[in-house]
Amino acid sequence: ITATPGFDPWEAEIILLAKREGITTVAVDFSWDNLTMNSKHIRKTDYLVAWNSIMKKEAVEIHGYNPEKVFVSGTPRFDVYFDKNINDPGRDQFLKSKRLNPKYKTIFHTTVTKAYPFQKKYIRDLIELRHSGRIPYVNLFVRIHPLDIYENYREFFYVPDLCVESAGRSVGKVVEMSYQDLLNLKHSLKYTDLNINYASTISIEACIFDKPVINIGFIDRFKLAYEFNHYRPIYESGAVRLAKTDGELADLINIYLEKPALDREARDGVVKKYIGFTDGLSYKRSVEALKKILL
Repeated sequence: ITATPGFDPWEAEIILLAKREGITTVAVDFSWDNLTMNSKHIRKTDYLVAWNSIMKKEAVEIHGYNPEKVFVSGTPRFDVYFDKNINDPGRDQFLKSKRLNPKYKTIFHTTVTKAYPFQKKYIRDLIELRHSGRIPYVNLFVRIHPLDIYENYREFFYVPDLCVESAGRSVGKVVEMSYQDLLNLKHSLKYTDLNINYASTISIEACIFDKPVINIGFIDRFKLAYEFNHYRPIYESGAVRLAKTDGELADLINIYLEKPALDREARDGVVKKYIGFTDGLSYKRSVEALKKILL
């Protein structure tokens, strides 16, 4: 059992060695871009357990999987978002724990991997927009991607009403996310007012909490991300809006802070299409799929 169908080199090696030894292989909970944007990495497993019917269709039509060997479970790592038994903190308590002021609205800016060097520019832009009054004075909450470098953002550590937080914790050379980290991300999405990101899975997660999403794309060569097969339908759905200039970023922030319900129907459509299961039991469906494979 692997977490991806060969996207990571060590998983690719495991799949190939298992095939040589006649051992059945299955990838569970792989990411939504593995079968399209990252398809060159695929080492075909015998079975897949996919998030949704879109990914199942990609597996069958692009990679030639037998439809009977692709199961749709939902997304186990999103189960925490739908767990009604969790005693969540209140908004004020959560924001105070991040040294943010509950009397202000909060922009949640989530970075992507370290491969994209422009990310600090956007944070500087947000600080300047806030300082100049082009947007209301808001809290700025910056979550550093597990594959980004936290220390690179040191210049922002002591800016008032700005929190920089690393996702997960370092274990050797990798970053791991515990259940508490997933809970923290849930509360971060739940108690902030607007998400800004660059073509990230967080766009889908923000839709779960009905939070407006602004995608950033000031630099021409990086706008291509919005044409990738996995992300283009999100952009075209109207659930997110793309800021192509500094001016557009300010305008979209102002619009969404004033009218948070704008584009709600499109966000709901993304949840229905890409999440599907909202019962918090995707992990059980994954286990049931594995049982079918084993038996």
